[in-house]
Amino acid sequence: MFTKRRAETEYHRYLKEVPMFATLSTSELDAIAGAVTDLRLEPGRVVVEEGRRAAEMMIVTGGIAEVTCDGAHVATLQAGDVVGELAVLARQRRTASVVAITEVELIHLTADRFAQLLADVPAIAPKLLGVVASRVTDQIQTGVTP
Repeated sequence: MFTKRRAETEYHRYLKEVPMFATLSTSELDAIAGAVTDLRLEPGRVVVEEGRRAAEMMIVTGGIAEVTCDGAHVATLQAGDVVGELAVLARQRRTASVVAITEVELIHLTADRFAQLLADVPAIAPKLLGVVASRVTDQIQTGVTP
């Protein structure tokens, strides 16, 4: 088991490679690293369920997961993909389900901790806004809005 500081260092190293967090400074990445936890889910486990209130966002660090909307395949997620950030930011219900296809490892950030993080380190918000806006634009242009 990692010590808390070693775990935060590992999270930081991983987070800086995720496009959503690529523009964040070292101190901003450290703040996020201090707020996240690990999850490991077995194949077949539901990561998020369509229609449910968003309570967390996650970053896939290993394994494969499938995104479905109304039961139809929408996307396949793998390391580096972010799950649930739009629903958490908009405080909405999930628009898609995600199920682990293989064992899936995730970095987990609750909506409450994310809100506190934005309050504590407000410089993060405008940096993430551009990434999220781009993602929404891509979804509109492709007609895929999970």
